[in-house]
Amino acid sequence: MLTQADAGFGFYSASKWALEAISESLAAELDPSWNVKVVIAEMGSYRTNFANAFKTFTHPAYDSNPNLVSTQTRNFLSTMPPEFLKGDPSKLAKKIVEVTSLEAPPLRLLLGAEVPSMAKAKWDKDAAEREKYAKWSEGLVFEE
Repeated sequence: MLTQADAGFGFYSASKWALEAISESLAAELDPSWNVKVVIAEMGSYRTNFANAFKTFTHPAYDSNPNLVSTQTRNFLSTMPPEFLKGDPSKLAKKIVEVTSLEAPPLRLLLGAEVPSMAKAKWDKDAAEREKYAKWSEGLVFEE
């Protein structure tokens, strides 16, 4: 899924951002003569067993408090209706294979019907906030 941190998904988002960061760094470090490419696939929701598997992601101790975000998230995902998961995993696999044949693949590849609009909304919000507070960087140098 597109890397964003939603409530209840902190551990999941953190691991995705770590992989994104190391992939971006690796892409910058590779010698072009090696002809090794890095692609960060930012995927949407696909009809896999992920939601059902999520039941095992939290410790049973959390079951005693139904108000915990992790419990709410697990319950939501374990009852997620299939129509929410619109992506076809076999079509996704074909796209991933296809991108490996590109001479100059993108560093980030959006894959999923809902991902481009989600990404644009996130990027626009982030850009507006960065612009609003850009001046906060002024004057943060040593006064010689």
